[in-house]
Amino acid sequence: MTFHRFIGAALAALLAASAGAVTLDFGGGTGITETDAGPIYVQDGVTFGLSSSGGAGPALFNSNCLDACNGDADLQPAVQDENGVAGNVLIQQNPNEDRPNDDPNTLFLTITLLSDVQLIWTGVSLVDDGLYKASTNLDAMLGEVTLNGESETAELDFASSVLGMGDSVTVSFFLPNGNAGASGAIDNLIFAPVPLPASSQLLLGALGGMAAMRHRKA
Repeated sequence: MTFHRFIGAALAALLAASAGAVTLDFGGGTGITETDAGPIYVQDGVTFGLSSSGGAGPALFNSNCLDACNGDADLQPAVQDENGVAGNVLIQQNPNEDRPNDDPNTLFLTITLLSDVQLIWTGVSLVDDGLYKASTNLDAMLGEVTLNGESETAELDFASSVLGMGDSVTVSFFLPNGNAGASGAIDNLIFAPVPLPASSQLLLGALGGMAAMRHRKA
């Protein structure tokens, strides 16, 4: 391996796992794509797998609806972007409805990181009455919030463990009284980049300096 290729490989290895911030808002990405492995959504170059507890699976619902919201106006916030809820939100589709409509028996929505990056889950937005709990496969409980009114919204803020390819984040749905299974939607999942440790920053600087010196000598 030549010197330049070594430097390039070392830099790529250090930076590959440190993705930029990603906000999964279900409006700026590719939309839900069905694959043999299940539905996926790509946002800012990062691929996420989508799954739910049942019903007709994950689906997008337009909370900015102007046609009585398919009879599901409880997913429409009083003001768009209230607590981060705007445009498309993620639901478990009601199997008895042809148009997008949330399933009243939703137990959870899970999003799995399918790209080879490292991220920290730091927040999620919620809409509709119910008790919502956030967790990951590495964190049993990150936070919870109860919404008591239809169309009510909230944001949950926290910091998960470092998530890598194959790790998943989950929002579980409960009725306000704590019984499992409810309707509702999630939006605006925020993933922060993993800061490089100080040693890696020093190594990056050293590699960059070596490359510059090599270039000048050449």
